[in-house]
Amino acid sequence: KITQHFSDLRIDLATPEGVAMFQSGAVWAELQSSQSSARLRNIMQCLRKTGRALNQSAPRGFRLKREGKKSYLEPDQDERTIMARIEHLREVERLTWPETVEAILEGMGKDGPEAPRVQRRLEGRAPGTQELVLRHYLKSWKKLLAETAQKRPAKYQAIRDERGLEG
Repeated sequence: KITQHFSDLRIDLATPEGVAMFQSGAVWAELQSSQSSARLRNIMQCLRKTGRALNQSAPRGFRLKREGKKSYLEPDQDERTIMARIEHLREVERLTWPETVEAILEGMGKDGPEAPRVQRRLEGRAPGTQELVLRHYLKSWKKLLAETAQKRPAKYQAIRDERGLEG
């Protein structure tokens, strides 16, 4: 149950007219909130369509590219390679999360991709936190693949076939 306390409404809530005034105020406040949310959704949708950054941090698998005052998202191939490697280790090789963390840390920077953002998120963290970071990367990778599947089904299937994954 939600309760609110008003110090000086100047409306008598003991009368039907007072209750009606109070309820109509709530209706107008809800309308204003809904309109504001709709405007924000439209702005975000336009930014997404043009490839512009929505905030000051890039989602996993992308990096921010700044041109003057505008920021654009650009694919980060090294990070995407690590995301695909996490998926491969978990779903094809069937490694546990601790084994996956170890394999990713060993392969990073040697012959594999250099992804400073991934390294920063993993190094110096407790093992459980490292596993959580990789779980987030795997979830982001699957979301990225799902979006690709919707927009370009042939490219999505080519990625899945290349990685030896089903579905």
